[in-house]
Amino acid sequence: MIRVHGMTADELAALEVLIRERHAAGCPDTEIGKELGVDRRTVCDWRRSMGLPSVLKTAIGDRRYREKVRRKTAEQIELHGVQSLAEVRVLAFRKFARDCGWPEDLRPRAVQILNVLWERGGMTRRQIADAIGMPWKGSRKSLVSNDPEGSYLAHLQARGLVIALYKKIPGGSQGKRKGSGGNVSLYMVSPAAVRGPFDPEVVKHGEQYCPSRRRTSDAGVDERTAVDDQLRRHSGDAGEDHQGPGGQGGEG
Repeated sequence: MIRVHGMTADELAALEVLIRERHAAGCPDTEIGKELGVDRRTVCDWRRSMGLPSVLKTAIGDRRYREKVRRKTAEQIELHGVQSLAEVRVLAFRKFARDCGWPEDLRPRAVQILNVLWERGGMTRRQIADAIGMPWKGSRKSLVSNDPEGSYLAHLQARGLVIALYKKIPGGSQGKRKGSGGNVSLYMVSPAAVRGPFDPEVVKHGEQYCPSRRRTSDAGVDERTAVDDQLRRHSGDAGEDHQGPGGQGGEG
């Protein structure tokens, strides 16, 4: 039973009838909320109080959602003049790399690594993983990629964009015996790497390019991929010209 302060019993009954009709037609909470002039969460609370499941868990709601995704996908393919949504993603990834001043064939994570190394200077693998939001699974299982070299850092080194230095850590845990110390690699942008003009806003929000896709909530109306959001948001090529890594140098 819906309870809304200031509404009569007849008005509440009419509201319930409308919500049930729209829900049966496969309308998501957001769409119902727009019709009623309230937000999605309010409709969600009302729907739950009526014992109605998420519309995406109903057969008609699922079909309606899939049709909306199919239609929006076709619109994006036509808009960008490509054959598939995968090509739209590729275009977005290339633009991200280009807007960050790096070669456009680099993967988004590789671009993120170059961005943080440029800004902060020498970093360990663990520090890089933390900085770009990748989980740390140990030295051999972290920062892995589908590049021929097997990892983002190895690929960037092969391209001459990143170099590795070695640092002795007194009392570190990587030595053969306790207290003997160990060596860790410090990675930094190669002095020979040249960065082109870049857009600071794209660099700042670069993590948005790395999730492949956003799944909708029970509202079911998030109609665009994260990649497409960025294609729309960053349509220009504004930039700032830098010729060498400004944050070079180790951390002590």
